[in-house]
Amino acid sequence: MLPLSPPSDGIHSNKLFLVREFYAFLVMTLLTLNQFRKGIPVLPYPTRKLIRDTFLVSGIIVGIMYGLILAVGFPLPFTTLTMVPPWTVLVLVCMGAQWAQLIRETAGAAMMFIGMMKLWVCDNLLVFVYPPYFYVFTTLSTTGQIAFVLLLPVIKVLMRKLFSRAVQHLSDETPGIIVFNADVFGSLFVAYCMQRSPSTWTTTGVMMLDIITMTLALRDVHNARKELQELEQQLDKAHAWRSYMYHGAVGHISLGRLVPTTLERASILLDQAAEEYGLGVGIIAPETTKNRTIDSGRKIFGFVRIHPADHGVDAVRQRPPTEASYTLKVRRLLYMAEFLLLFNYVEAMVPLVFSIYLVATYYLPNRDYYPIFDSMNDHQLFQTLNNVVLYCMLQTVSFFLLTFMLRHMLGQSPIKHIAFVLEKQVDFVQMCLVFWLLYNVQSSLQHMGHLS
Repeated sequence: MLPLSPPSDGIHSNKLFLVREFYAFLVMTLLTLNQFRKGIPVLPYPTRKLIRDTFLVSGIIVGIMYGLILAVGFPLPFTTLTMVPPWTVLVLVCMGAQWAQLIRETAGAAMMFIGMMKLWVCDNLLVFVYPPYFYVFTTLSTTGQIAFVLLLPVIKVLMRKLFSRAVQHLSDETPGIIVFNADVFGSLFVAYCMQRSPSTWTTTGVMMLDIITMTLALRDVHNARKELQELEQQLDKAHAWRSYMYHGAVGHISLGRLVPTTLERASILLDQAAEEYGLGVGIIAPETTKNRTIDSGRKIFGFVRIHPADHGVDAVRQRPPTEASYTLKVRRLLYMAEFLLLFNYVEAMVPLVFSIYLVATYYLPNRDYYPIFDSMNDHQLFQTLNNVVLYCMLQTVSFFLLTFMLRHMLGQSPIKHIAFVLEKQVDFVQMCLVFWLLYNVQSSLQHMGHLS
C-alpha cells in the first residue's frame, strides 16, 4: 500500500521501502517467536517480552539492511537471501536470552527446542529450493516446462519427509504443520508457474501428477481399511457390543441397538484401556459434554484425535493383541485421511488466494514493480486469471471427489474431520499461511533485488 519510487532512483527516494521492510520483519519475527512459543509449551515467553523482542529484532535488521544498501547499492542483490541469516541469528539471540537457563532446568524442553529448530531450518530451506526452481521453469520452452514440472512432486515429497522428522514431538499438529509449510509454499510456486505459463498442457501435467498422487494415497487408505475389516470380524465375535445399551454409555458412547462403526469400536476399546490402566487415551475427543443423537441413539462423532499420546500407545499395547492392533491401525488410518484431506484442501485453496492477490495487486500503485505485471493490460490479466482459476477449479473438484470417496471408505464426514483440524490448529495454520504469503509478496518485488 505504501507508494514506492523506481529502484533506479536509489534508496534516498525509497525511504518508504524501509518502512515496508520494517513492517514485514515485524510480522515475520512475531510469527516465528510465537511459533516457537506454541511449539514449546513448557517454556514461558511472556507476551510483553515477545512484542519487545519483535520490535528490537525488526529495528536492528532494517538497520543492517540499510547499512548494506549504502555499502553495496540499491536494490541490494538477493535481499531476502542476504538478510535471512542475520535475522535468524537475532531471533536466536532473543530466544537464548529468554530460555537459556529454563531449557537446562525443564525436562523435555531441550528436545522440543531442537525439534522446533529443525522445523525452522526446513522453513529456511524452502526459501532456497523453490525460487531457483521457478527461475529455471520460466526460462524453458513449453515442452521443457511440461517435463520440468515432473520435479515438483519429488521436491514436495522430500520436503514433507524433512518436516515430518522435525516436528515429531508436536504429535496432533504434525500433519497440519507439514502441509501448511511444505505444501502451501509449493502450491504458491505452482500458482506462479500457472500464471507464467499459459499452456493448457502444463496445467494438465500438474493435474495429472496430483491425480496420480491422490490415487496412490487412496490405495493406501483402502488397503488400511481392508485390514481393519478383517480385525473387526474378529472383534465382533469376541465382544457383545449391544451390552453397552444396557450398561449405559462407555465414556461418551451409547450404541443403542446398532452395530458400532469403526470409530465407535476403537473408542470403546480405548475407554476400556483407560479404565483399566487409569489413562485418558480415547481416540474421540468431544468438544462439549453434550452429544447429539440420531438413529436409535447413535452419537455423531465429529471430533477426532488423530495422534495417540505416548502413554496412550503404551496402554493400548497392554491390551489383547487383536484389540491393540485394531486401535493403533484406526489411528494410523485417521492420520492418513487427515494428511490427504489437508493436502488437497491446500491445493484447492492456494490458487484461489493467489487469484485474489493478482487482482488486488494489479490495481495498486506498486504494480509496476512486480515483474508478473510487466506490460500487462486488463485483457492479459483476464487470460492469466483464466489459467489460474482453471487450475483452482480442477483442484476443487478433486477435493470434493476425495471427500466423497473418503466418506465411503471411512464412514465418517471428511468435512467435519478437516473442519475440526483447522479449528483446533488455527494458530499454526494462520501463522504458516500469513508467513508464506507475506514472503511471496515481498520476494517478488523489484526493490528486493529481483533479476528480471
